Amino acid sequence: MNPSIWGEIVLLDTYTMYLMLCLGNFIVFIMLVFFGRSTQPDGLFTRYTYAKLFQCIGLSLVIFKGIVPAAISAIIGNGLLFAGILLEAFCIIYVGKTPSQRAAKDWVRIALLLIAGFVVLYLSDVSTVVRTSVAAIVLASTSLIVSGGLLFFNNATTLRRVSGFLFLGCSIFHIYRAIGALSNPLGYMFFDGQTVAFLMAYVHMMFSTMAFLLMSREVSDIKLKQAATMDYLTGIYNRMQFMNLAKKLVSLLARQKRPVSVLMLDLDHFKAINDKYGHFTGDEVLVHFSKSTTAVLRPEDIFARYGGEEFIILLPNTGSREVMLIGQRIKNHLADAVTNKGVPHYTVSMGAATIIPAHRSELAKVMRMADEALFQAKRGGRNKVIQYGVS
Repeated sequence: MNPSIWGEIVLLDTYTMYLMLCLGNFIVFIMLVFFGRSTQPDGLFTRYTYAKLFQCIGLSLVIFKGIVPAAISAIIGNGLLFAGILLEAFCIIYVGKTPSQRAAKDWVRIALLLIAGFVVLYLSDVSTVVRTSVAAIVLASTSLIVSGGLLFFNNATTLRRVSGFLFLGCSIFHIYRAIGALSNPLGYMFFDGQTVAFLMAYVHMMFSTMAFLLMSREVSDIKLKQAATMDYLTGIYNRMQFMNLAKKLVSLLARQKRPVSVLMLDLDHFKAINDKYGHFTGDEVLVHFSKSTTAVLRPEDIFARYGGEEFIILLPNTGSREVMLIGQRIKNHLADAVTNKGVPHYTVSMGAATIIPAHRSELAKVMRMADEALFQAKRGGRNKVIQYGVS
């Protein structure tokens, strides 16, 4: 086979693949722009849009190498390409998280170092194969960082873990690509090896976009669910979610013939705190009480804000003696926490009730019993735990 024919095939194939990558990034960029206009995207979404723009411009400069001066095409084109790839990786890792200023600055430094390194390689007149290998190593390292960021994310969802493993697979391929180019430069430059490499780059581009958009949607859905089930101020369950969870748990305990206890809690003289210190301080007291009480409770207990300054706790497998101990523990821990945290002094009254339910409908019964006990506690001087039926 005439080597010149191979050269023409490689040149045509390279141009076509770069064009595919450029068009793919451009289409994604346009779609993100129009999507952003119809919604209220956050800063991370805007950064991701810019990442696609940088990659599109960078690839365009590489494509028009014959028209654009070679130095501009290689240095600025690849520089924008590296910047776009790193910015894209940064956005994927921090979906659902708020990056610190230090982390953002570190990523900028890494991007500048990579661009400077590539400029040095270009000015050193190293071969195309070496530059290709370096680019593959950069892609491999970036994919590996993204993989680690997704796999070791706190409370990682299934989608994040799957995406992390796929990025790990991309990293392994890019490493193989770099080794293959260095070990067999002539064979790599032929049609098959280069085509596979570019096709993998195209798949990587589409997969990265899908991963970012799907994880962003997942975070939005989680936030919507939390807004519907959690109290916006204290971060604990709201009344509706408490009732949903409590009914299921009481139904299970009824079948097992196990006891269930309820604690109704009310902050003493809370209106006076609002009147004296203001509603902002009152909100701080509610948050402080929620955190202090949560620290005492068990994982299986259901703690919720019932309304205003009133809270409720469902304690499964808890008898009348144990619920009084837990109530006293909450009271003692609160006294220590108020002393150490500097919030206005406040106390809490509690009413406790215990039953062995026969049906989940008896949840309302034990809640009424606890509410009556709470009324007795407030009428009897406040800052105490009173058990229903015990004078």
